[in-house]
Amino acid sequence: MFYSGTVGEKVAVTDAVEKRMYDNDFDAMIAEGLRSEVPQRLLLVLLKVEMSDQVATDKSSGTLTPVMVNDIELTSRVSRKALMDEADGVGHPWDMIMASTVENKGGKAPTGDDANPLLEKMAGDVLQGRDLTAYAVFDRSGNRLVVNTGPDG
Repeated sequence: MFYSGTVGEKVAVTDAVEKRMYDNDFDAMIAEGLRSEVPQRLLLVLLKVEMSDQVATDKSSGTLTPVMVNDIELTSRVSRKALMDEADGVGHPWDMIMASTVENKGGKAPTGDDANPLLEKMAGDVLQGRDLTAYAVFDRSGNRLVVNTGPDG
């Protein structure tokens, strides 16, 4: 049985030393996953943002649409730049990347087949307008974003 590990608050870069070590929050998330003793798989959903005609006074609003899902074994070869370059090479325009990790409770690395149901859930959560706080959402520069869903989000 697999469970979806939330990257959430655990990867927030608040320590001054860590801020110097990583260029952005996405790199910090990868580093956090690599520090784990349990092999992990990185789950990614590329999102397109369509801004609404009505923009609230102090915040932007719009629609998120998943354009591609992917999973990759989390190894030291994984980098934000390589992932972004690969995503750009697919040809689907995207604005944000939603990420999570999965690990096998038995200590064995999860496979792509193991990740598929979780990727479908992530994309489905976006399409259904569900709460996305269980996932980390980043802009193209790797900076962490807060995404509110629902009529007030």
